[in-house]
Order: sequence, then C-alpha cells, then structure tokens
Amino acid sequence: MNKRIQIICLLLLLTAILVSCAKTGVQKAPDEVSKPTESSESTPDKQADDKDTSVSEKPSELSEDEVIGLYNKANEVYGWFDLNTIPHDGEKFVEVDGARYFEVTEPGIDSKTTLVDTLNGIFAEDLTEELMTAADNRYVERDGKLYVMPADRGTDILKGKETYEITRVNERQIKLTVVVEMYEDPDQKKVIGYDRYDFVLEFSENRWRFKNFQLVR
Repeated sequence: MNKRIQIICLLLLLTAILVSCAKTGVQKAPDEVSKPTESSESTPDKQADDKDTSVSEKPSELSEDEVIGLYNKANEVYGWFDLNTIPHDGEKFVEVDGARYFEVTEPGIDSKTTLVDTLNGIFAEDLTEELMTAADNRYVERDGKLYVMPADRGTDILKGKETYEITRVNERQIKLTVVVEMYEDPDQKKVIGYDRYDFVLEFSENRWRFKNFQLVR
C-alpha cells in the first residue's frame, strides 16, 4: 500500500515538472514580437520634405478693365517725371541753392524711399531706377518730408483718342497695345494715321508691373 502511494506521488511530481518546463519554453510567434511604436507625428526631416518650395506664386487673373486701370495709374505716376509734377503744396517750400522745392502731398509718399516703393509697385525695378536717376535733382528731403521742384510741359495736341488691344502672352505676361489717333489739324481733328505703343505687363514679386513704359502723347 505504501509503495503504491509513493508511486502516485512520484507521478504527480513528474507531471508538475513537465508542465513547468512547457510554460517556460513558450515564445511569441514572429508576428507577435513587440515592435517600436511609430509616432503619428512627422519627423523634422519629413516635414521639410513635405514642404514644396518649388511652387511659385500663382498670378492673379486680370480682367481687361483691370489692365486698363493699371495702365491709367502707370500713366499718372510716370507723368510725375515726364509731363507734370507730383501733387504738392504750393504754399510750403524750402530753398536749396536758390531753387524752391515744394512739399509733396501725395498720400503715402514722404521720402525718396517711399517714392521708390510706389514706383516699384507699378514698374520693374530697372525702369524705376531710370526715372529716379533722371529726376534726381527734382527731389530733396528735409525734416522727414519730401519736396519737389515743379516742372510741367504740355501734351501733344496732334494726338487724339486712344484705343487698347490686350494680348495674353502667357499666364505671367500680358501685352497691352495702345493705339493713338494722329491729327493733321488739332482743331479739325481729322485722323491721318495711328501711332502704336506696345507695353508688357509682367507678374513678378506677387504683383503685375510694367516692364517698359512711356507717355503716348
């Protein structure tokens, strides 16, 4: 009897040992092996790659009225240098080397720098430079204000009505052709021919500006 009990105990102990060994040997299958957690946030390098720096600014589409409006504004501002004088106060002036310079009253223009900024908003930089160089002795700065020496001329009385032709060269260039009537006699206004002027509007630095310009009369 005692021998039988000893055999049973021995079998139970052996079974316990085998079960313990089986648990110790269990490993995760390859698919169950833990993997590092991937962050949903982009790394700095990835964020840099995501930025498309090659995308250029998209030109705003101009209507024909807007093109003519830009031409009229360019005509006005260019005229300050080649036809008349920028708006100024005829009562306020300074004297420089015996010449009188009158205070500029055009809103937003109180220095040569702001005048250049205004020109660059309408014309290409090289055209602005030409205008400022030619008119260098017409503008002086005093006490935080801009002064101008008046210089006006008349228009060509042998030129009449203007008409416009607009050609969209590409999405960044527009050609504006100004056609001007030519009179034989300014009183009779008999048209004897036409003068044509081609101007190029180009989209650069996020705005439309004239690459070339001149007054047509």
